[in-house]
Amino acid sequence: MYSYFDQFVPGWSGSIAFFWGLPFALLIWASTKFFGESSRASVFMDEFYLFSLAIFEGLGLKGVAKAGSIHLLVCLFSVLVVMNYLGLVPFVYPVTSHPCGVFFFVILFWGIGGLPMLVNPLAFLSGFRVKGVGVGFQVLVVFSEVLSWFARPVILGVRMLANVICGHLLMASLSHLGCALAWGGNLAGFLGSFVALGGFLLMESLVLGIQAYVFMLIVLYTLSEGFFSSWVGFVRGG
Repeated sequence: MYSYFDQFVPGWSGSIAFFWGLPFALLIWASTKFFGESSRASVFMDEFYLFSLAIFEGLGLKGVAKAGSIHLLVCLFSVLVVMNYLGLVPFVYPVTSHPCGVFFFVILFWGIGGLPMLVNPLAFLSGFRVKGVGVGFQVLVVFSEVLSWFARPVILGVRMLANVICGHLLMASLSHLGCALAWGGNLAGFLGSFVALGGFLLMESLVLGIQAYVFMLIVLYTLSEGFFSSWVGFVRGG
């Protein structure tokens, strides 16, 4: 018997290839210069892009010039929100619900963040240095921070998977409870369970939007400060 939990078995999903390629297609589409102007985007009724762009422009975030372009942040924000909301659709198997996909993107962004270490290791490690303390304590702090930095992709990937799976499990439990109560003739319990499910979906929708926004703030801070200065200088220097 096919159940909600079968969506976690890759063989059951016939749309895996589509949802694996969707983030890349969205990035390529949203990254074109044609959609960089609000007037052209509005012609194609790209309301979500305009809404996201208005949020970032209205907030007046600092460091956008150093990070590159606010358009890049809007594109990443749009892709994250779309993929996160696809994860809430029953029996849909997006990239963010697949362990391999999650760890692929986590390691990808983590590796990009580690490029300055290859370009200028001393400048990279100096960012962990604590001023005004002894040499022994500085070595201990730098070692612990570097160790934490190497463990970061694993920890982040596990946390992302846990968030996705816990949300799916809760939705599955409420759905199965509602169906069981309906088959048992308990109409009040059936309606109550689906009201709770609707409230959970609303809460998850708000959380997903906040998560995408916070991730953009982290990207903005990372690109505009510290570690990426040596990498940007290396690229500009040719």
